Amino acid sequence: MAEVSGTRRRSADIRSAMIDAAERIVSEEGVSAVTARRVASEVGVAVGTTYNVFENLGALIAAVNARTFAALAETMSEVEVEGRATREVLLDFADRYADFVHRNERRWLAVFETEMPADGAEPPNQPTVDRLFATLERAIRAHDRRIDDKLASQSARGLWAAVHGLLILSAAGRLGAIRLDSVRPTIEHLVQCHLAGLEELVKRRKDGDQLPMF
Repeated sequence: MAEVSGTRRRSADIRSAMIDAAERIVSEEGVSAVTARRVASEVGVAVGTTYNVFENLGALIAAVNARTFAALAETMSEVEVEGRATREVLLDFADRYADFVHRNERRWLAVFETEMPADGAEPPNQPTVDRLFATLERAIRAHDRRIDDKLASQSARGLWAAVHGLLILSAAGRLGAIRLDSVRPTIEHLVQCHLAGLEELVKRRKDGDQLPMF
């Protein structure tokens, strides 16, 4: 039994080392530089071992991406909500997100721009996804007591998607194509408009108007 336990431990160690190696490569050179042969070489195992540990290369990259997504969620969870204006909270969220992208650009791009094969490449688990949006949802619910969980969830995801899109353009150097000198003033405008629209939606729902959700 001790031998089996030791074998499992060694396998877990190899898996972790392979994820570490792939993560370094992605951080330094981008996801396209990750190959099974290179990862195996860095870990010091035969190239075939990669496919004994991971079903395919996509599954290895998915493991790296899951780490990155978890780190992003952890960063976003540090935003303070209580006792702050909603606009301040949302801009803090956006600033922290932009800083994370700046410090981890290649890893971040790998999460959102790498198409994984259907087999062996699992997305981040739901608790991690929920954690990413939890701060935004709390801030939006606190903005007006009439905002329910469903509206807060939809609003948080819509706002995040808009900010994410701006950061994608920024990372790709495409802001000039849509005549943006800087992403920050645009995010400020986006947050202001989002809150104004949210307030109007809540007001009209109170008055009995049937309006579409976000």
